[in-house]
Amino acid sequence: MSQEIVSAVAAANLKTVAESPAFSMAVLCQFTAQSSGLAMQNAVIATNEANHLYHAANAAMVEQMVANANTLSGLSSSVAADKIMISSAAASQTANLSTTMGNGINAVSNGSSVGMAGVSGVANAGTAAMTGVMDVGNTGTAGVSTAGIAAVAGAGAAGAAAVTGVNAAGSAAVTAISELGQAVQAAGISAEAVEAIAICIAEALIKVFGKS
Repeated sequence: MSQEIVSAVAAANLKTVAESPAFSMAVLCQFTAQSSGLAMQNAVIATNEANHLYHAANAAMVEQMVANANTLSGLSSSVAADKIMISSAAASQTANLSTTMGNGINAVSNGSSVGMAGVSGVANAGTAAMTGVMDVGNTGTAGVSTAGIAAVAGAGAAGAAAVTGVNAAGSAAVTAISELGQAVQAAGISAEAVEAIAICIAEALIKVFGKS
């Protein structure tokens, strides 16, 4: 084999072997540089994103604070308006209550006056009626007493007259019986005749006292 061919092949092989470390280091350096560049780029991007998020959060917080401030201001205005409305309503109710109480007191006073006047009128009428009834009762009682006394007096007089008449009739009957007994004894009348006479006398006495 020609020495030139051998030398050419050897040179080619040695060139490849010689270039391998340099190529490897170049590739390694390239990868390292690329990775480092990407890392720095990512870091910058992350920082930018963080800045954007920070500004967005600050803006949202500021907007929320402004909204809260507006809400609090609206609530304060609403509370003030409600307070004014409540004060007005309370004042109106107080005035109405005062008016109602005044009207009620006047009505009670008027009702009391009317009631007292009615009670006084009724009491006066009752007193007059009682006085009239007592007068009429006294007059009636006096009349009844007078009539009763007169009736009792009349009854007493009638009773006395009746007793007097009965006594007179009895005395006359007794006298007649005595005279009749003496005449019977003097004439010597029998017992049967005396019994008949006694029966007649008894019937006469019964008639006399029965009529009396």
